[in-house]
Parts: sequence; C-alpha cells; structure tokens
Amino acid sequence: MLTYQQILKDIKQRKFAPIYLLHGDEPYYINKLTEAIEQNVLAEHEKAFNQDVIYVKDIDVPRLKSYLMQYPAMAEKRVVIIKEAADFKGFKELKAYWAQPNPSTVFVIAHKYKKFGAGLKAIEKVGVVFESKKVYENKLPNWITDYLKSKNRDIHPNTAILLAEYLGNDLSKIANELEKIHLNIPDGQQIDNGIVEKYIGISKEYNVFELQDALTARNYEKAMRIAYNLSANIHKQPLVLILSSLYGYFSKIYLAHKNQSKSDADLAKALGLRFQFHVKNYRRAMKTFPLVEIYRCMALLREYDLKAKGLDNASATHGQLLEELIFKTLNPVAHAN
Repeated sequence: MLTYQQILKDIKQRKFAPIYLLHGDEPYYINKLTEAIEQNVLAEHEKAFNQDVIYVKDIDVPRLKSYLMQYPAMAEKRVVIIKEAADFKGFKELKAYWAQPNPSTVFVIAHKYKKFGAGLKAIEKVGVVFESKKVYENKLPNWITDYLKSKNRDIHPNTAILLAEYLGNDLSKIANELEKIHLNIPDGQQIDNGIVEKYIGISKEYNVFELQDALTARNYEKAMRIAYNLSANIHKQPLVLILSSLYGYFSKIYLAHKNQSKSDADLAKALGLRFQFHVKNYRRAMKTFPLVEIYRCMALLREYDLKAKGLDNASATHGQLLEELIFKTLNPVAHAN
C-alpha cells in the first residue's frame, strides 16, 4: 500500500489513478490528498465543465454513474469527488465500475472517520487505496518536528512536546498553527517556547509541560500558580486535554518504575521518548512519585475525569476542578480526606 507521501508525489507528477479511495479516522490526510487532486489534475479553465464535487445528500447511484461515465470536455481528464462518502449507501451497486473504471475520470472517494467496506479489494486492483490513521499522542512531537522540517524549519524538542500537549491530536489544527509561525518568523530561526507564545498564545510559563515539572519538583507554589492560570484560561486549553496529558505523564513514570534497571537509551525507547535527554526527568520523577503515589495520582485523575463529565459534581467549574486536583496531587492527606 502506498504511503501518503508516495501518493502525493505521484499526483504532483501527474501520475493519476482512475479511483482514489481515501478512508479512515484522520481527516487531515484525506483532505490534503483531495486538495492535491483538485489542484493538479485540471487547469483552472478546465474545471467548470470537468470537475464535479458532490455531497452525499445531493446524489444517488444513477446520477453518480452518469458523472463517472461522462467524457472530458476539451480536457484530458474529468474529476469526480464525492465528499462525506461514509454516509453514501450505494457503493455496493458500483461493483461493475470497480472492475472497469472510466480511464478518463479521476474518481475520489473521501470516506472520513470510517473504514471503507464492500469493494475495497476490487478498488485496490485498479486504483489507490489509502487508510488515514490517527497519529498516536506520543508520536505527535515527531509529527510536528517532521512537518516543520519539510518546510526547512527547526523546533526545539521541548517546544514540540508543548505544542502536542496543548493542541491535542487534531492534525488540521496543528498544521494551521504551525503555518502561522512559519509565515511570520525569519528563515533560520529556531522555533522555541517564546515564538510559540507570541504567535499561538501558549504561555511559556503557564502550560501543562511546566505544570508537570512543578509537580515533579514538588514545587507547591509554582504548581498552584500554573493551575490558577490554566483555570483562568480553561477555554483555551480544555480540562479534558490537561487531564489526558497528566495521565500520560504519570503513565510514563509508572513505566519508568517498571523499567528502572534499563539503560537511558533503552528506557527512552520503552517510554517512547524521541530524545534520550528527557530520561533524566523521569528518573527524577520516580523519586518524587514512588509507585504507591503513582497509583494514587492516577486514581485521582480518573476521579476528576468523571467529575469533569458531570458525575458526582453538582456545581464545580472545570477550572475549580483543576485547582482541586493539583492541590490533592501534592497533598496526600487532603486526598485522603
């Protein structure tokens, strides 16, 4: 199966398949490949008569077949794109088309959020099938680094982690924010926390990354100051993302305990860390949070995740829940009460 980059390269080199089935959970790659086809198959003056972008609510099988079987008008190709294709019920009726597609039509099926069912194997024989998978959260810093590298940009490793923690795994959102930075800073300037604060608005002092450091250092004053700031700006960084980041952090400390006899290189691999120098942070965190404390903190995070969803929480805001969580994380006695 071709990779995203291979498919994109072929499209830009005008090596077109008769059918592109783009399906899966991650809309970013589906959107980018669809855009590439829209931009590269036809010249602008050819599109009026030769490009049809169809939404499921506006189409049925007979009309779709008629679009597919039309021949180009004063152009080499026609393009037919069906969007929101996951809601289309008529693909089973296109078996004959899968077997013998119109060679002058480029048919794009943008099938987001679901895997494609019937017909996939048949399409693979004549066209391109690409499954767009979600990027796991621990791979997001690598994704951010690679995205910027493709634009000849360099980012500090800690800043890539900060962005991943803050933005979550919505690749379209991440790409949009990275473009803001790319378009506004001089060539050759490394992207650091200061740049991110200036162009995206993520505070280099008050973020989840700094909160983790404060918890590891058992710096109560700093941790609560960050918690108060995050609480005041909870609309910018939702509680669910903060809880997810903290749960991931404590999960890695747990794994570090289970693999503490390993070398730094092997421990970095076990924790899924891109850079080995981050291992020292987790070795330090192991001393702050022995295993019994890890169990307690992870139970706390599960408890507050449920409270954030309204269970056993009549009136506390998400900001108040965050402040309470951080207080209890650093005060076992308060948690016991």
